[in-house]
Amino acid sequence: MTDAAAGVTAAIAAGNAAYEQRFGRVFLIRAAGRSPEQILAELRRRIENDDDTETTEALSQLAEIAILRLRASLSDGPGERIAS
Repeated sequence: MTDAAAGVTAAIAAGNAAYEQRFGRVFLIRAAGRSPEQILAELRRRIENDDDTETTEALSQLAEIAILRLRASLSDGPGERIAS
């Protein structure tokens, strides 16, 4: 997000606020490997979901985030411990 154009950053901020108002929770997405424009496109697509569909998508994204973090923790090398 640090290299995002100001307009994209503003659109994501506005979209996040609209998403939180619509669903009552923050927008979750696995940002790794996605450009700011891709994140914005997903936010715009997902805000149109019904509640059940969006809950499923948010849980899927949360699982992807957790898997990435676990893989990163495990690849820290021998002797490293996973922080709790």
